[in-house]
Amino acid sequence: MEREKQADKETAKQKEIIEFKAESAKAEDSEQEKSSQVITLMYCNYVLKRLWEDDLQLDQKIKELKKTRKELRFDLNSAAEYMCFCKAILPDSEEYGLIDRDSFLGNPVGNMYYDDFEQTFNFLEDNENKLIIWIKSVLGDRYNTASLLMPIKNKRRPNYMSRLDNDALTRLSTILLRLLQQKLTAHGCYYHISEIPECLRNAAVVLLNAEEGKKIDDIVLIAAKPQEIMMRVNGRLSRRKTIDDMLRAVGLEPLPASLTLSETSRRLKAGFRVLDDAISPLFFLKF
Repeated sequence: MEREKQADKETAKQKEIIEFKAESAKAEDSEQEKSSQVITLMYCNYVLKRLWEDDLQLDQKIKELKKTRKELRFDLNSAAEYMCFCKAILPDSEEYGLIDRDSFLGNPVGNMYYDDFEQTFNFLEDNENKLIIWIKSVLGDRYNTASLLMPIKNKRRPNYMSRLDNDALTRLSTILLRLLQQKLTAHGCYYHISEIPECLRNAAVVLLNAEEGKKIDDIVLIAAKPQEIMMRVNGRLSRRKTIDDMLRAVGLEPLPASLTLSETSRRLKAGFRVLDDAISPLFFLKF
């Protein structure tokens, strides 16, 4: 009898240990799943937006041209900006496949549909010459306009200008990159044109505690950009290039390592009022 009681105690103890381990593993999995649900967003669109609206003032011209296209009932300028920004940071893309809209801070195109982007592409094609003439008139002699508008050579056939390399979307995105390069040079930062898209793509923020209904003053972000590293180039120390140079060149403030969403809005001149201004509501459906 005594042995049976002892065996029952051992069995109960083993069962308790198994249940404890199972609960611990479940809690650990839950924590890992929770920690993996971080929101990472690129913010390079605010650099390009300053060029688009402040320097080139393309938003004004598109608004004027849209008056004759009553069938375009969506935000045409936002769609055109977004498509050109995607092409600028992925210039070698031949498919014009749009980057996931949830990848950008600021919910840049809201709930637009694929058809809206297709109509935007056609609109840019139809009005390419008018937009280029507008850019020339706006920039005047403030920049090297001839260099900005120089034809784009086809990398596969250098002596042949294909439609692929000369559509309006490619031309406008290339003008954005060349203009940014000129502004960087004016600030003493020397970038090859091929370095700019990578720097733009690599800059992102991580939202640590973004929850629906939460005030933007209470949401904390981590600026997950490449650390600046001193390296020796041609016998001299040179700083690794980051988006901070580009932010300063267009009149924005670099982001510190940690800050709130409201402070991010101030530094990027983004105008966030609520969380939905910064993040697509669709983002929360992923979790």
